[in-house]
Amino acid sequence: MLCAAIQPGSRVASVQRLRGGIASGMHAVRLVGPGDLHRWVVVRRYGKWRVEHHPRVAEQEWATLTALARVGAPTPLPIWLDPSGRVFGCPTIVTSRVPGRGLLAPRDLQGWGRQLAEALVQVHTTPLDDDVLRLLPDQRQEIDRLLAPETPPSALTGKPYGPEVWAAMRHSWPQIVSSRRGLVHGDFWPGNTLWLRGRLSGLVDWEQARYGDPAQDVACCRLDLTLLFGPETADQFLHAYLAATEDPVHHLFFWELSIAASALEDVEHWVDGYHDLGRTDVAPDVARDRLERFAETALRIGAAVLGG
Repeated sequence: MLCAAIQPGSRVASVQRLRGGIASGMHAVRLVGPGDLHRWVVVRRYGKWRVEHHPRVAEQEWATLTALARVGAPTPLPIWLDPSGRVFGCPTIVTSRVPGRGLLAPRDLQGWGRQLAEALVQVHTTPLDDDVLRLLPDQRQEIDRLLAPETPPSALTGKPYGPEVWAAMRHSWPQIVSSRRGLVHGDFWPGNTLWLRGRLSGLVDWEQARYGDPAQDVACCRLDLTLLFGPETADQFLHAYLAATEDPVHHLFFWELSIAASALEDVEHWVDGYHDLGRTDVAPDVARDRLERFAETALRIGAAVLGG
């Protein structure tokens, strides 16, 4: 049925499991059609947790990729949508397969970071119509729910800077008013990019997209760059982003506190992801030390900006 929907008269020639798939299963499928025509597609089947928390996740990703395709962003093209799970028993989307591979050890670090920044600006300036906006989760509502408890999550209480980061987020959040809102990737880090001959060829994994302050993506990438290379590379990325956009980045410290809170719970899991992409030189103790310095800097800047 999948072959008939995507490429009538074709057959499945091979299937490869793709990296990732914590909240969804991803496979690259090679179809062979009439005339020995070969075509690669990516099948993403959303898992139980993702569907329970975001019942319309397949439609959301389809709409997001459609909007990005209109502006020529280097993202997968949406091909086929099964939001009800009629074929596989779970919501499913099929996209084109973007050529390229992950790259976490570039030869030209500064040029690599500049391409990351310029691609992110294109994402953040993508026009969104009402159909997309109705599907995308609202970032502010998500943060409201996250900070509703009066005490930090138990996973943070025993971590250095964990309680302080949580308290600073709850103190500053009512004062954070976003001057710009747009499409946010939601998990923008170098591991969700593809590269071909030194050029960025793809931005992937859009299931966490939302509508909100683009500074979240900037902060997310800055933390990963800090853990992978150090704070200087993160600063270079920020400068490249600001050079490529006409919009300022306000309250970056808050979003850096937010992403730091996520990493403080289990930075070793982040390191495992780096190792999977070949950066086995990143040691857990080095990553945690850099993370704590990142959190300390965000706390200091937040106190200077908003007081307290």
